[in-house]
Amino acid sequence: MHSSEPTRRQVLATTVAAPLAILAASKTASAAAPPPNILFILADDFGYADLSCYGRPDYTTPNIDKLATEGVKFMQAYANSAVCTASRVALITGRYQYRLPVGLEEPLAGRNVGVPPGHPTLPSLLKKAGYGTALIGKWHLGPFPDYGPLKSGYDRFWGFRGGDLDYFTHKSGGAQSNTDDLWDGDVKIHQNGYLTDLLAEQAIKSINGYVKERKPFFISLHFNAPHWPWEGPNDEALARTLTNLGAFDAGTIKTYARMVGEMDLQVGRVLKALDAAGAARNTIVVFTSDNGGERFSDTWPFTGKKTELLEGGLRIPAIARWPGHIKPRSTTQQVAMTMDWLPTLTAAAGTQPDPAYPSDGMNLLPVLTENAPPVTRRVYWRYRSNAQRAVRDGDMKYLKINENTFLFNVVEDPLERANLKDRQTGVYKKLVQDYDEWQATMLPLDPAAGTYSFHSNQLADHYSPQTVPPAPLQGRGPGAEPFRQLQLRGMIGSWPFWLEFIPLWKRCAPSARWIASSSLVAPEVNAFRRSSIWRARPALPSGSKNAARSTASQALNRIRAWSRWVPLSRTPNSKTSLPPPTCLWCSTAWKTRTTSAPLFAPLMPPGLGPWSSRNAAPPGLPKP
Repeated sequence: MHSSEPTRRQVLATTVAAPLAILAASKTASAAAPPPNILFILADDFGYADLSCYGRPDYTTPNIDKLATEGVKFMQAYANSAVCTASRVALITGRYQYRLPVGLEEPLAGRNVGVPPGHPTLPSLLKKAGYGTALIGKWHLGPFPDYGPLKSGYDRFWGFRGGDLDYFTHKSGGAQSNTDDLWDGDVKIHQNGYLTDLLAEQAIKSINGYVKERKPFFISLHFNAPHWPWEGPNDEALARTLTNLGAFDAGTIKTYARMVGEMDLQVGRVLKALDAAGAARNTIVVFTSDNGGERFSDTWPFTGKKTELLEGGLRIPAIARWPGHIKPRSTTQQVAMTMDWLPTLTAAAGTQPDPAYPSDGMNLLPVLTENAPPVTRRVYWRYRSNAQRAVRDGDMKYLKINENTFLFNVVEDPLERANLKDRQTGVYKKLVQDYDEWQATMLPLDPAAGTYSFHSNQLADHYSPQTVPPAPLQGRGPGAEPFRQLQLRGMIGSWPFWLEFIPLWKRCAPSARWIASSSLVAPEVNAFRRSSIWRARPALPSGSKNAARSTASQALNRIRAWSRWVPLSRTPNSKTSLPPPTCLWCSTAWKTRTTSAPLFAPLMPPGLGPWSSRNAAPPGLPKP
């Protein structure tokens, strides 16, 4: 009798064969799937919160925001540098910019250095993998003819080579200057139009061209916006009057909003062109910035701007969309760097970095496509202006600006206000040591390389605090001069000083006391002795008391030293005959003048000379 049910052998065969068939089909489909196109959109000097989806309150950016709703938004993305050239070196090489001389430029300005032709780059690696590659917009990685996009892996270039360009005249200088910098390949061109619009139009042409060729493409759309000059799409008349594109007497938040709004509009046009060409579903779109925001940017909740290694100079928006691969409306807390895009995008394209030039970046593909949890990492920065250096390891950040050093938890304290270096000394010392070890693997600082930062005469919030001088003394007696010089040094003028000075002054010898009285007692000491502070005699903390006592003693010693050279016969009160200094205190101070010269000498009359002669007198005064 034959059973219609399958035998055990048949069941096992079916069980094994089914997954193998599925796997084979999957491999066949994978092999048949074309590599993704890549559209990499880079804004210039765009702050962390300059998109409405990152919190900008005074305008909206609906087209770029839509990318975030259809993809992933990075909440902890960093630029490799606080200025453009250095960050762009990291983007194109996938490595710390400090490995190449051009990466030491902050930014490149006039020197003949650049990305070496033949050095592996993101476009050259993708070109080898069969991609069409185009740069539309800003280059700024080395001057023509020795360097350029076409020498570094791009098939096509339409844009400008320098660091800035007027949106209408397409010059890097004033409207009347001979500084045209708009190029089609290696040919300089002239074309009317607002630069942001022209770049978007060229990107659309490139998309349509590559789609017709049925060729995967990598398009770098590097906008000038919202970099200065501060010109919206209706400011052509203003552009014709400019002589200095980066002048600090120009720009408003409203103009900045119009510039960003136009860039958002043109991004929308490019994304619609992708849809219309049927390429959107198989295109990775990235939107980010080259460094932190400039003067009209919103960097909340961070402090700092472009050129600064504070979070506001480094944190940038970063959004990625890849339909069917990246989860819509998602966010990630993964710390990401500009140099990460090379290993990420080459992996997505099925290739890898050149093993002779291993990337310092991290492949973000698992974060993008698999919702992988954040990976703790350590990243480094340095910036020559103001001797800045920084390390972030996990949530902790070591920061140095000139001689000031800090340790911040930038997750709990994004404003970088609570300096934890004395509370967490072990963490602080470890990060300093890590920085020194990393620094030894990079090129040394180049004193000839360009660098800059903002100054107090440019941005009002970049002032350098100075000691506030006390109100000028009113006295005109011979003792006024040493006190006036002490005031300039910020040594006197506070009420703790007067609390300590008056008792010492009362014990002084008559001639020295007269010197002090002639310049101070009437307008200063007497006024203070009538004050509520003097009547209350508040107790000072020991540290403040000792400091005030020391300053008061120095002031009185200078007056006593000065009084030795004042002829008493010429005192305002000629009826009073004052003896020379005779008290033990004054006499002792007089006898030790030779050893006290460093203390007294700076405040003595000019031309006094060495302190060895008791009978010497200042010029113009008789010997006592």
